[in-house]
Amino acid sequence: MTDSGELDVPYVGRVKAVNKTCKQLSGELKTLLEKDYYHVATPLIAIDRVGARNMDQVFVQGAVGRPGYVDLAPGDKVTISKVIQAAGGLSSMAKRVIKVTRNKDGVKQVISVDMREIMERAKVDQDIQIFAGDHIFVEQKIFTFQ
Repeated sequence: MTDSGELDVPYVGRVKAVNKTCKQLSGELKTLLEKDYYHVATPLIAIDRVGARNMDQVFVQGAVGRPGYVDLAPGDKVTISKVIQAAGGLSSMAKRVIKVTRNKDGVKQVISVDMREIMERAKVDQDIQIFAGDHIFVEQKIFTFQ
C-alpha cells in the first residue's frame, strides 16, 4: 500500500483502499477485473503486514515456482531473468513467451519476452530491465508433448 492509502493491483492499477474493509475492496476489484480481463474473478484480500514500508516490488503470476511479489533492491538494475529466478524459476508447464505489463507515464504497455532466447540461447540483449510496479505473467501450457 502506498502512503496515500492506495494499492497497486495488477491489470487494474492504483485503487483507493483507505476506510474499506477487505470484503468491500474485494468486491470493487472483482468488478474492475471482470470489466476487461476475466470472465469470473475472485480477488482475495487480506492484511499481510501493518505499518511496514514495502521495498520496491514486482508481481509475478502464473507458472513459476513461487508466484507473488518479488522484492527489488533499491538502485539495482534487475532483469526479467533475475526476477523469474527469484520467483522460483519457470515451471515445466510454463510457456516460453511471457508478458510484462508496465504503466509508464500513465500508459499501459505490454511487453512480450521470449525466455528461451534469454535462458537457453544466452541472448542477454533481450533480458529486459524490470521496474517496481511491473506485473509479470507466465502463462501455463495446456498440454505438454515429450
